[in-house]
Amino acid sequence: AEDPFTVSAVDYDYIGFDKDDNRAGYTSASILSNYESSGVAMSFATGGGDDDRGSDGGRGGLNTFKRDKVNDFADPILSGTTIITDTASVGRRALRRRNLKYLLPHEGYYDRTGFNGPVSFDPSTLEHSMPSSLGELTLGYVASAGRFHPVVDPVSPSGVWNECEGLQSSRAFSGIDTSTTFPYRGLSSLGSNLKMPEVASATARYIDRGQVPEIYNTMHELFEAKALDFAQQTLLNTTEYESDSYWKDNAQSLANEYIADGYVLNSFEDYENFQFGRGLHTLHKDYCKYFGRHVLGANEVEKTGSNIFGHVFGKGLFNCDLELDGSAVGNFVASSVDSASAINASSVWNADAEGTYIASDSGQGVIPLSGSWVSGNVNNAELRNPHILSGIEFVDISGAPSQNQFSIFRVDPSFEVKGQENFLVSNRLIKAKSIGGLPRLRFDLSAYGDRRNYFIKDHKFSL
Repeated sequence: AEDPFTVSAVDYDYIGFDKDDNRAGYTSASILSNYESSGVAMSFATGGGDDDRGSDGGRGGLNTFKRDKVNDFADPILSGTTIITDTASVGRRALRRRNLKYLLPHEGYYDRTGFNGPVSFDPSTLEHSMPSSLGELTLGYVASAGRFHPVVDPVSPSGVWNECEGLQSSRAFSGIDTSTTFPYRGLSSLGSNLKMPEVASATARYIDRGQVPEIYNTMHELFEAKALDFAQQTLLNTTEYESDSYWKDNAQSLANEYIADGYVLNSFEDYENFQFGRGLHTLHKDYCKYFGRHVLGANEVEKTGSNIFGHVFGKGLFNCDLELDGSAVGNFVASSVDSASAINASSVWNADAEGTYIASDSGQGVIPLSGSWVSGNVNNAELRNPHILSGIEFVDISGAPSQNQFSIFRVDPSFEVKGQENFLVSNRLIKAKSIGGLPRLRFDLSAYGDRRNYFIKDHKFSL
């Protein structure tokens, strides 16, 4: 029997095997031992009724129940009243979630511990003094002791910390020749180019300490937010710190203290075992399914229409911010409240107006002037123009009063009133005046823009 797998069918966190996830130590058979048609295989007698999860015809003679039962916790083996002391007795072949150890980028990660460091894009010196060497050695680090040489005199540093202790030095410290250590400060000055010394503005070939992959920055910020939230909860439950609150940011101070005491950020394993939660995986699934994995560059953030950013941050319809002018916009956008040009029967809803078309067929969503729509009847058509503001249809009803009209405002900043809200300033708004019928703005979900508009099911939208 077929039991197709979709991510939304299971509640457990998961990581896909795409890209460079590491499968070392596993065979393809062991990774996918549960094969496509079985999510979980457990051996127990089928008793019929609600507990009958399947038959004895599963893999290896075991009961096999389908994926819709994976999230059901009520079964004879796992139940809310049973304490499992021997987890090995619970047979499970489902593919389990692993951590991010083999997925995180390691290039450019620098934690200032002495065990790694910022390196040159074009290293000309590699250190291999010991079999366990990773290719570089920091000057002053004593590998056998696991610490750095102490600074005896901070005013006049000597020994390994002397300013002349460079690659040309003939000295050795802790059995390591200075000349074999890695040139962290570079072999040439910033902005120089050994191949083209005459080009003074050539790109420097070094990685600075701030170029940490953004995934670590995001994780780090969330760890700090977790510590700050814990500190704020502490302050809510005690009055111990109230006497300091007038001069001290107690929440941030406590958060710093909790981090220092090991609440978060204890080792690199905190990043490897980081959990963004099910929501991020669900979001990525929707991004792949509905948005075709469109590019995620900075120039996509402000785009509207079928765009993941638009749906997340509120610009899900093409030109819903009213910023894109159409070919027939003319002088319809007013820069002050007393200079508006009316969009009405005399200027748009006539045969000479650019871009106006008549909708009167079944399936076009026509709202008649009165009563129910009947094809061919008088006043059972609409006049629509999507070329004033690109892709936004200004609609009026056939036979409606001539006083119906629209106005578009984008008030110039020179009209700003200090101390007031100034909603109209540098912010396009459309004013609709209706005397009869239902003049309105219409957003066609598929006719305009680079990507078609649509609303994703099981989501809430607000306009």
